[in-house]
Amino acid sequence: MPLGKWAALVAMAVVMETTAAFPSSLLIKNEDDSITWSCSGSPGEQVEWKWNGNRLKDSGQELVINNLDIPYTGNYSCWAGPRLLQSFYVVMRMKHTYFFKTEGTKEEPAITCWAPSYNGTLNCSWNSQNAAIFLARLKHQDTEAELCSTEVALPGNSRVQVQLKNCSFCSYAEETPVTPLVLVLKGLSRDGGYSEVEKTFFLWDVVKPDAPAYLNITGRKVSWAPPASWDLPTTYFPLQYSLRLESASGRHENFLLELITEQKWHKAQIRCQDPLIQSSWSSWQEWKK
Repeated sequence: MPLGKWAALVAMAVVMETTAAFPSSLLIKNEDDSITWSCSGSPGEQVEWKWNGNRLKDSGQELVINNLDIPYTGNYSCWAGPRLLQSFYVVMRMKHTYFFKTEGTKEEPAITCWAPSYNGTLNCSWNSQNAAIFLARLKHQDTEAELCSTEVALPGNSRVQVQLKNCSFCSYAEETPVTPLVLVLKGLSRDGGYSEVEKTFFLWDVVKPDAPAYLNITGRKVSWAPPASWDLPTTYFPLQYSLRLESASGRHENFLLELITEQKWHKAQIRCQDPLIQSSWSSWQEWKK
């Protein structure tokens, strides 16, 4: 049964299923593409097609979509009675600016990633343009083997932040040979629009430790602890610390801990970084008096 643009008003009147999770089987097409599917069961079985759970009348074994447009995206399935024979989710390819806010003259998606350590956790954020479900996958370049993935659903124009956990990358796997990581972001809107972007980076370029676990000051004695998220032992994953002091008059001074001299201060706070790769500094710990 062919579906054409003449049926757009009818198609738009059908209530689409809410996509609770990112579909596992996507059929990605361009606007105005024409698509033909065939489906058959056992000899003598009658088959029918459904769209978003709604029976397509007189569909038979062959289903045709002429001039694909947003109203015809969604979940298509072929049935022989109660038995599901095949199923796929049709989406229409959109420009990445439909989902991702951009930066710079090249209009690259503005995606920021940072890792609090080397233990397999990665945080990424971006600004979403439209309500969508996003699938974030991490892999090594030149391979499709997934290191970790996660999904997030956004109601509309907002800041997105995802955390990928238990990523199976080695701290120094990128070094020999030089193999960067690739973050693959897929966006799917409720109306069936789809876009995919990638961000390539090395782990050492995005390491930013969390703030130190605590800072104690007793007289002239200063004690601290590495962030709970940092890799142990610290002899193998060392950190260096910077102390910021504030005088009673409000004047600030920053010191690496081994360079601190005897002087009076009103309060202090601490931060840390990986000195081996000169990572970004962590955020400052809260002020301590």
